[in-house]
Amino acid sequence: MLLNNHNPNQSDGQYIVEITFQEWNFSGRIECTIKSEKRGIHVLTDAVIAVFNGNAKIINSTCDLRHDYESRLLSLILKNESNQELQVECGSAIGLGEIVVGFRLKEKNNTLI
Repeated sequence: MLLNNHNPNQSDGQYIVEITFQEWNFSGRIECTIKSEKRGIHVLTDAVIAVFNGNAKIINSTCDLRHDYESRLLSLILKNESNQELQVECGSAIGLGEIVVGFRLKEKNNTLI
């Protein structure tokens, strides 16, 4: 989907992003709000880091996110078509980023994109 209007010079704002995670045939989706001073693919990096650190405001989620701040682990539950669950633990934002299979900017500064 193309944006209605994209200002390549604007690189700060609040985004609503949708991230899809998958391992094997288990997947889950998170929709969240983040702040980023970047643009393009770099917003994805900021979004994954914000989710891992617990700084993203989760709007909708099909994953059961659990932060263990003491051990610096994020666990999420992914489901398959048979509704079976797979618990995935990530010890870093890089680890979380490795299971990202989809990303979509839905809104920037209260403007649908």
